[in-house]
Amino acid sequence: MRTLLILCTMMPFVNSIGRTQSVGVRGVLICNDKPAVDVEVKLYDEDKLTPDELMAVGRTDGRGQFEIKGHADEFTSIEPKLNIYHDCDDGIKVCQLIFEKPIKEKSGERSPSLN
Repeated sequence: MRTLLILCTMMPFVNSIGRTQSVGVRGVLICNDKPAVDVEVKLYDEDKLTPDELMAVGRTDGRGQFEIKGHADEFTSIEPKLNIYHDCDDGIKVCQLIFEKPIKEKSGERSPSLN
């Protein structure tokens, strides 16, 4: 129990001394052949032992375009992911659907449609 308490106490300090790593994502969101306007996008660093770290928040413009950049301090390589909070083809549901996409190092990757 004592070891667990010490580890939990040290976790914020350990995260703050890692190296700063950055990532950026640019894209266009389309829903039913129309731009997905004012859709929230969030960039996270996915962590295994701690909650995912929010790196940036953005929204699509009138053409469905977005560009989002963020950074995190980690000892190991960051594992960025993009979460898209949308209402595309969700009927009359109150909650938004979440599309989660891991970000790879290469650029120009195309993802399947949201619907």
